Amino acid sequence: MKNDAPGADLSAQPALNEQALTPARKVDDTLLKSLIWMAAHHGKPVSEAALIAGLPAGRFMLPKQAQIAMEQAGFAAGVVERLVHEVSPMLLPVILFRKDHGGCILLGTAPDKVKVQKSQADAKGRTEDEYETAYRLILPEVGPQVVTMGASKVKEFYTGFAMLVKPLAKVDARAGVPSDDGNGHQLQSGLGDVARKSYGGIAAATALTMIPDVDANKTLSVGIVGGTYRGYAATAIGGTARITQNLKVRVGAGRSSSGTTVGAGAAYRW
Repeated sequence: MKNDAPGADLSAQPALNEQALTPARKVDDTLLKSLIWMAAHHGKPVSEAALIAGLPAGRFMLPKQAQIAMEQAGFAAGVVERLVHEVSPMLLPVILFRKDHGGCILLGTAPDKVKVQKSQADAKGRTEDEYETAYRLILPEVGPQVVTMGASKVKEFYTGFAMLVKPLAKVDARAGVPSDDGNGHQLQSGLGDVARKSYGGIAAATALTMIPDVDANKTLSVGIVGGTYRGYAATAIGGTARITQNLKVRVGAGRSSSGTTVGAGAAYRW
């Protein structure tokens, strides 16, 4: 999505590895900076002052405050508990809550694995390097560059909770203004219907993310789960199958008042 906000154009930013990280400038609240990046990414830039308007003052923004701020800015936002490798690619990018009260942006899995960084004591006696899955991140304290970081390093700072953010649907001005039915509520009713469908869709997407993954020593996992958002409920059913040692596929479908959401994905690890 093209816009002029800093950091929103992923293709223009070179990737860094975790060993090359140096803070570009002092960033007091990385969660607040993550919200600003996310808003710009979705084509709805918002200022720092606008995001924190009306929120209690504090050293750091709290996760609940972050959710309220994004909703006030015109986004649908929800917090889910997920391991980083369990976040569905269909929901990316998402905001990861960090143990230092901050946040960062998860863009997805990196195409190549990275070498596991070990202390001298752990590495003693080992002759072969070990490699692990890597993830592509935006770290506000580093700058707008895409950072590649190993799974073990991400695990050190990630709380296990992430925030999903999507823009709310809006009525296209080209559709024209509906004629008044005499009560003056036709337009408001139409907007309410759009919001209800958006809430149902968010509930379905949340339910899809909660389908359990297949265990390491198993080949198939099937689950049925539920999700809610602002009073709107949804159910989802899906499963994950380990086709080979390196290939895993996942499919799922969610059902809410706004319709059916279907997703599928595959991952190959080596």
